[in-house]
Amino acid sequence: MGGYDAGYVYEYGFDDEDPLSCTLIPELEDIEMTCYLQDTNYTIFGTGDGALRVNRTKRDFRDLSDYWTLPMHDNRTGRITGLAFSHDFSHIFSVGADGNLFAYRWYGEGEPFHAVPPKPLEKSVKRVFDIDERDYPSLEEQKAKQERDRLAKIVSDRKDGVLQTVAEHRKRFEALLGRNRALPEAFRIPVTDFVLDERIMEDLRDQLEAELGLVHRKMAFDVEKVRIAAGKLQRFFLEPLESYPIEVLAVRSGQSVKSFRIEKLDDDYFQTVEQVERLVAEEAERRRIPEATSTKRKDRRKDSQMQRKESFLEGLSQSTIDFKLESKMRRLLAKYRDRKNQETVRQQEVTVKGYLNPAIVKIIRPLFQWEEHKASKPDPNANDPADDIAIKEAAGTIGDYNLKSDPEYEPTEEQVETATGKYHELLRIRKEMFTLRKDYNSRVFALRERKVGLMRYVAKQRAKLKQIHEEIPEEKRKQFPHDVTLNLAVEYADDQYKFEQDRQDFNAESEMSKALQQKASSNHDLILKEVLGLMLPAEEQAKLTLSKHEKELREQRLIRKLFKQDKIIDKATKRIEAFDRELGALAQERLQVETDAKLLENFQLTLYQELWILKDFSKIETDVLNGVEQVTIERNGLLQAVHDARLAIEQVELEMEQIQREQRSNLQRFNSTCLDNEFSKVMKRIYKKKFKPCKINDNDSDSSSEYSSEDIDGLENANEGEVSKVFLDLSHCPAGCDPEIYNLAIQLRNEKLELQRRHYAEERTLKEMHRQLESLKPTLADAEARLKERNAELLELRREKQRRLNDIDTLIIVKMDQMQYFRTETEFHDVENSLLFNREALLKLYARVDQLAAETLETK
Repeated sequence: MGGYDAGYVYEYGFDDEDPLSCTLIPELEDIEMTCYLQDTNYTIFGTGDGALRVNRTKRDFRDLSDYWTLPMHDNRTGRITGLAFSHDFSHIFSVGADGNLFAYRWYGEGEPFHAVPPKPLEKSVKRVFDIDERDYPSLEEQKAKQERDRLAKIVSDRKDGVLQTVAEHRKRFEALLGRNRALPEAFRIPVTDFVLDERIMEDLRDQLEAELGLVHRKMAFDVEKVRIAAGKLQRFFLEPLESYPIEVLAVRSGQSVKSFRIEKLDDDYFQTVEQVERLVAEEAERRRIPEATSTKRKDRRKDSQMQRKESFLEGLSQSTIDFKLESKMRRLLAKYRDRKNQETVRQQEVTVKGYLNPAIVKIIRPLFQWEEHKASKPDPNANDPADDIAIKEAAGTIGDYNLKSDPEYEPTEEQVETATGKYHELLRIRKEMFTLRKDYNSRVFALRERKVGLMRYVAKQRAKLKQIHEEIPEEKRKQFPHDVTLNLAVEYADDQYKFEQDRQDFNAESEMSKALQQKASSNHDLILKEVLGLMLPAEEQAKLTLSKHEKELREQRLIRKLFKQDKIIDKATKRIEAFDRELGALAQERLQVETDAKLLENFQLTLYQELWILKDFSKIETDVLNGVEQVTIERNGLLQAVHDARLAIEQVELEMEQIQREQRSNLQRFNSTCLDNEFSKVMKRIYKKKFKPCKINDNDSDSSSEYSSEDIDGLENANEGEVSKVFLDLSHCPAGCDPEIYNLAIQLRNEKLELQRRHYAEERTLKEMHRQLESLKPTLADAEARLKERNAELLELRREKQRRLNDIDTLIIVKMDQMQYFRTETEFHDVENSLLFNREALLKLYARVDQLAAETLETK
């Protein structure tokens, strides 16, 4: 005994819980007795302080006063754990907690003990080798482990006992709750009355929350680590997918249909598409060859561009009207347009006035309606839009077909391929592949949902069938030939990457459907079943004695139930067959979708190769295009200068014509006013008097003049610097002449001289403009030559680029019925070097040949 009972010996009887006697061990009140050993006349005790206590056995075995003590083991750590005799009782061995083992010579009283000779071993003792492992536990570690295991077993046993007690109490408590629920509502004890003390529950909840908080804090790092890893895996493997691939299984046929594994089009794709479309638009804008950019030219052409082109100018381009028409024709066209604009302005003024005066509105409205009707009349000289499209197509395809493999191939600006346009086409093909597979996947997922609906329908019908089976004999019962089940591993493979609360719970839905279908029948049906004895077990139904009417009712009910059974099975079978047919059609369609997708992938690879070639030529072509644009701008500037010079010449010519008209008017005035009197000869002399042009001295402020008798033609041929205002001697008027007529003749002569001076100045300006125009022609011709050279360089570069593009192998699917002129009676010709032509274009060419033949016959 140890602890509180140390130093005492207790005596118990068998099957007794209380001790019979308690004996105090002399001088060993606080020392634990760990073990003992008994001889014929002695009893040896092992103590907790490492000493051996030898007591002589007396007639009263409770008397332990005759003893002696032998300390051998350590008095602090040498607790004696075991005592034993040798086989011949000649030695005693003691083992202590200090790791020591002692042997004692024993001289007992009484007859000597005769040792039993040891028997020879049948087999040799197996040799025990030393342990060489470094991590093998030592004796102390093994002892410590045994002690820990012993304590853990004690704790576990105690815990199991407590849990068992709690389980028993819980079972009794649940039984009480069950009994309480079985009582009527008025006699039930509220559940809250079973709680002895709310503080107990609160304390338990607080302990649980504290333990949960401790667990959360301990596992926070691991949880966050796992969450981050799961997020990375989801972002890398699952988020790029548009939908996880699944496989829908048929019910009867054993077929299946699979969805495609496709990646979604992310935001980067749509941003790239927007950028590329913007670049394509900018590139198309830059492709337009810049025409004249002068502000004056735009201003001069503003009216003609805003108005509809006149019917008599149909077929002429604006450049032809501006540059290639005669000056007289251009002046007439300008007058026509000015008069038309003036009429429009007058109509607008009348309209404004008409708004102010209702009477004018009433008069003018029919006129405007008539003008609008005439304006809406189709132009008889204009072509039909369909004819314009046909003419444009014919102009582009007339003669030899423009093949890309032709050495003289010359692409138009719309046919030129660029890296940006090719990249835009590549993005379009990618979206087309995505849309093709996504549409098919949506149909596969819809088919899966229909299978779920079919499974619920069959479960519902099975519940009805189960109710029917309760009333019909077992030999007439029928079951569904096939059961509709879901293979969640393949049909809902995406659920394995979802949380438990987000997954589809088909079991719960099925149970709910069954519960709804197994609801109670109508009261009339229940009463009828009870009357006919259909609710009784089969053994009791066999013992029933039914009347003729009841038998007839049971037979009718049986026939009706059998019909319902066949009807239910037939409907479910038809639905299953329809589902299998739809799945088979979708599986067959998958082959075509997969073929189309593979063709698009091959075409995408071709586009990649073309894109790399276009990127190689892009920089060089851009430099050449910039050169062409610069030369074009220079050429357009020269054309603008030539155009401006021609317009200026036209203005000067108009001014000279105006001067000539004024000269004729001046002469007519002189003839009508000054030649009808007797001094007509004097007036003619004054009007035709020839003067020498004055010479102007720039150093003097006053001008001097000299008169001469040269002809007036010399005045017209004089230099501009020599022509000046002519002053006559006005102090001598002929006798008898009217001074007013004389002064009028002088005035008309001065006006004539002024007109001659203006005509001379305009003529000199005209000659100067002609010289400038002639000087622009060589520069314009040089610009045209350089532009032609640059265009030829650009064309050669584009032909080289097209030859490189033609070398790319392209996959084309051609059926045998699409091939012509390739078969003979015995063999097929090699189609590798043959030309593949669009069938629609070929049919159009054949149709055009027939049309030309018919037109030729009509012409003849």
